Amino acid sequence: AYALLNDCKPREIIPYLAAQLLATFAASFTALAIHGHPLADPPLTPRTFDLVPTLLAELTFTFALVLVIMNVALRQPGNQHYGLAIAATVLAGILAVGNISAAAFNPAVLLAFDLINFATPADLWPHLLAQLTAATAAVLAFKAMTKPAP
Repeated sequence: AYALLNDCKPREIIPYLAAQLLATFAASFTALAIHGHPLADPPLTPRTFDLVPTLLAELTFTFALVLVIMNVALRQPGNQHYGLAIAATVLAGILAVGNISAAAFNPAVLLAFDLINFATPADLWPHLLAQLTAATAAVLAFKAMTKPAP
């Protein structure tokens, strides 16, 4: 989303993505260490998701999350309540649609779902489609909301 806003330089994107991937692997392997390997006996059965409810759930709450993040991070520098605003949005999403889409709201979470055998890549494409669409829509909404008055 920040790349779409032109708020970050291309050389900043690669380290950010690398950090996201590293955190995803670390979290996935920590979960496996705590809960056991998915190939253990009994194996974890990958979850399946209903297409339309998953698309709507991920679209709605990814849009809300990205819009909240951009508003508190870019419009109000020095805001000490940004963490609470972001956490409240994530919690609302988890409570509202966690049982529908597993409340991923982030492509890095989708990778973790695959790594721990929570879902198969074939079942995760609606999440990714909704997340990318929602993030783009949130950037456009943010730009429209913050455009200087004529």
